[in-house]
Amino acid sequence: MRILAAVLALLVAGSAGAGCLAPGQMPERVTFADGDVMDQISREGDRLGSTRHLAGGLTAYSETIFGLCPLQSSVEGMASVYRWKAKSLPAPQDLPVGKPQKLKAEWLREGGNARFTMTVTLIETGAVMVGSCSYPALHLTVETKDSYGVRSVNDTWFDPDRWIVWATSRKVFNSRGGLEGAFETKAVAAK
Repeated sequence: MRILAAVLALLVAGSAGAGCLAPGQMPERVTFADGDVMDQISREGDRLGSTRHLAGGLTAYSETIFGLCPLQSSVEGMASVYRWKAKSLPAPQDLPVGKPQKLKAEWLREGGNARFTMTVTLIETGAVMVGSCSYPALHLTVETKDSYGVRSVNDTWFDPDRWIVWATSRKVFNSRGGLEGAFETKAVAAK
């Protein structure tokens, strides 16, 4: 009887994770509640590259350091490149809890270059649900600001194993401090 109970417990535990990514396994495709789809996800060294097919029909390409700090991006041919001032950037999982880390870059883009500042604060560690799957997540506050005065404040749930941002709540402010928009995105499936 004990063996039957143990086998049933293992079957129930195993079925709860059916269809979920194994620890450290990179997704091939992530679908978001707003209709965006991320694919062509590649990781090499400290770089993460991906393509995001936006719900509005545009396609965005990006390369980041540790999945968080932009290196280059392009949306329908409009390209941006970031040259970070620090020789190496901290991995989000290595940040001290509650201590903001200010990172500076030169932002090269069509229409003029700008100074770019990104302040990242680790709030807490935990997990996030993507569909019926639970994945590790760091709750980060990410604030960006450029030399034109445009600022964004993001609550971000970042997977430290896969370098994927599973969810973000973002507010964008214009140079006068007025709210330009508020956006939320959350992954609903990953395979």
